[in-house]
Parts: sequence; structure tokens; C-alpha cells
Amino acid sequence: MRCLRWIVFSLPLVAASSGMSAAEPAPEKLAARIERLIEQLDDNQFKVREAATAELLRIGVPAMPALRRAFAESSSAEVRCRARKLMDTIAPRYEGHSAGWHWIYRSISHGQSFQATDRNIESLELRVARLNAVPPAAPLEVEVRDPALKAIYGRGSIDSAQAGRAFAWRKVQWRHRAPLTAGQTYVMFFHSQDTSNKAPWLVNEIYSELYPDGTHLGYSSDFFFRLTFAGGRSIHVGPGEKTDLAVPISSGASGGTKSEGPLRLVGFGPVPVGKDAPADAKAPQPEKK
Repeated sequence: MRCLRWIVFSLPLVAASSGMSAAEPAPEKLAARIERLIEQLDDNQFKVREAATAELLRIGVPAMPALRRAFAESSSAEVRCRARKLMDTIAPRYEGHSAGWHWIYRSISHGQSFQATDRNIESLELRVARLNAVPPAAPLEVEVRDPALKAIYGRGSIDSAQAGRAFAWRKVQWRHRAPLTAGQTYVMFFHSQDTSNKAPWLVNEIYSELYPDGTHLGYSSDFFFRLTFAGGRSIHVGPGEKTDLAVPISSGASGGTKSEGPLRLVGFGPVPVGKDAPADAKAPQPEKK
């Protein structure tokens, strides 16, 4: 199959667009243009196929419905292959099912690295639960920081009332957000210092490497998360809304030791005091570790 031999999306191309610009045509004209571009994905000329691919990637999220149809219905292997790779670039999904988890309370925090695919975070969802009948005493605090954990690009929380006995997707309610740099790596980490080990938070994860552009900082595994950017690009790691693996495995009556003291990130060490990145276009580049 031609597509599998040479189609490559470089990172600068992925980061170049977050959807339609102000100069885009009216929706009906755009829809017609998208259909023409999809037809050109199977053109006899390589340069035409490449140009159509690049333009569909530039259009981004508005092209997704037509790309899904093309992938499902086209008789052309070339069109199906290019449509699949375009969808995987615009809104990648890494499907996985697991009832695994790590608990979060007192000084224990966990982190997951990820690669930004656009600038402005619209929403972040995590799959959370509680360990027993008693809800956590405090919200689950969620932050997005640079790899050195010094610059804070996002800060929010999930209320303890959102923690049920089964895992469910819950949105972070933001208090601060700053623009990211597409293609750069960041860390989302979770803590709840006022929560007891007797009734900890549980954050759903899979005990394997599911997501290729990041990892749980302490283990070879991945937390489940859904990250959506303002332009519509998204990253989905984990199950959909329905899964048979929703009840936390091996859930006892309480958590582990009290784990008192300063906040520590598993796999990293003590968490430095962070500084909010400015919530404007002049936000600094993330620091390297």
C-alpha cells in the first residue's frame, strides 16, 4: 500500500494549525472543499495527494466527520490510509480498558507527561473514583507544569463530591490557564494534601504503555485522560464512556500509610514551589529538566 510506505506527518506540520482561520469559507463551501480534497487523496500524482493531505491537516477538526466517512466507506486503500493518519494526528485516540489505579492523599502525588498538540487547553478530564464509602475530604488538585515542575500552565480541581465508587470521567474546573507550545512536553500532576489515607482519591490508569507521547512519571504505565484544546484538537487515552472495567480492582477499606510531610511526586521527588506562567501570548517556553 503506497500510503504506508511514505506518508509522514512531522511535528511542525502537526503544530501548525488549530482549526479554521478567520479567512475560511462559509460552512457549505468548506464542506464541498473538504470532499474535493478527500477525492484528491487518491490522485495519480504524488504531489496532488501530498498537497491535499497537508490542506486537510490545516483545516483540522472541521474535516473530521468527512475523514471518518472516508475511512469507513472509501473503496480506495490509499484514501483510507491517509484518512486514518489524518484522524490520528488531529484527534488521536489510544483506546484502553483497565480498573487499575493509584491513590492520592496527603503528601502522595502522581504525574503524567504528555505532548501538547495545540496552545490553549479547553478541558481536561480524568477517570476518578474513591476507595470506600467515605468521599475524599478535599478536592483533587490538578496542575499542568513544565518538565522541571517550576512553571504552572494550568491549575484546577475536581470536587470530592465527583468521586463515586466506580471510575467516571470528571472535568477539571480551572482557576488558571496559560498557553502551551505545540510539540513541547508538559506534566499534569494530581495531589490532595488535605485528604486522609483512610479515604483517598483513586485515579484510573492502565499498567502498560498505552500513550506513546508521555508516561506516568513513576512507572511504565499511563493514566487515563482526555485533553481538548480550544481549536478542537484533542488527545484521548483510555476507554470511552462505557466499560466493564469501572470498579477499582483490589479496593480495600482504606489506603496505605499516612505519608505525612511535604508534597512528593512519585518518580520525581519533592515538588518545587511553582510560579504561574502568564495567561497571555508571551508565555515563556517550558524549562528542560
